[in-house]
Amino acid sequence: MNEPEERWYITNLAAASISPISQERAQDLFERAIRLSLEKRMINCLYVSIYGFANALADGVRMADSLRLRSLSLNLAKVSRDPELLFISKLREYALSVLGSDWALADALWTEIEALGRDWTPGNYRPGDAEGERARDLLYRGKLTEDAILSAEELAKRGGNRRMVNFLHEIRGEWHLTRKEPHCAAEHFSRALAMYKENGLGSSYCESRLILARILAGEEFDAMNQANEIESTSVRCSLAMAELWQVLGEEKRAIENAAAVYSFGKEWDAYVARCHLDAAEEILRTLGAELPPLPEQSRAQGQMLPWEAKVSSLIDQLRSELPTAG
Repeated sequence: MNEPEERWYITNLAAASISPISQERAQDLFERAIRLSLEKRMINCLYVSIYGFANALADGVRMADSLRLRSLSLNLAKVSRDPELLFISKLREYALSVLGSDWALADALWTEIEALGRDWTPGNYRPGDAEGERARDLLYRGKLTEDAILSAEELAKRGGNRRMVNFLHEIRGEWHLTRKEPHCAAEHFSRALAMYKENGLGSSYCESRLILARILAGEEFDAMNQANEIESTSVRCSLAMAELWQVLGEEKRAIENAAAVYSFGKEWDAYVARCHLDAAEEILRTLGAELPPLPEQSRAQGQMLPWEAKVSSLIDQLRSELPTAG
């Protein structure tokens, strides 16, 4: 790793690390990493920073900027002629196709991903990431198996991929809930929550799912008070809270949370799993609530960032350098 790459790595790592705490500070660091990548024409680094920046914006009010930057990073990967970027971009396309329940596209992309191998730079890909996404895909389709999730877990543990190990505890928890095995679900949501806490983080989603699993397992505890202490921090948490409030008999609060998921999902469909949107709609219909009206105004388009034009010019240049067919 040369000196500019080291500077980029440190800056990008700092941006990713601080993103959950301060979006403003993360934005500043990501943009520094992006400008350095542009200056030194480090295409791989540029892609990673743009996509990381897009993810950092996805949990806030700048959803339009996030979508635009994701598209920009994908276009960059397509013209890069870098096998690693191609793999990473395919994997991310695959994850988005799973969110949208586009199973034909997901199957086609997974076939391509399988053929590309897994021997990539540790900073860009961690063992088990692809298999973890596959486990989520199969969960959403109702086709998850013990073999599929075990394969992902073994790869993630062997590669020291704690983020994926944690994610797979959540996947297992959801899987056991669908199989009406709440005791097992509670165990895995509890493990996932413990891993978050080990890193100084929390998870409102895991907290809400753990309470639900314990209720369904027949445990006696003050579920209502515990539920009251949870603050929804994401779409999937809002859906989890809607289902929890429904079980607790709090129909008004269930409707409020389901309506929030439905409205957000209809406006920003690329960020909400289709099955989550369908679940929110089912709760609303079951409880006799009207579906929220769609926004009359078109969603915000965001604001172009100063360096985006340079990235677009670089993409055009790289595209012109691609070999022509025939």
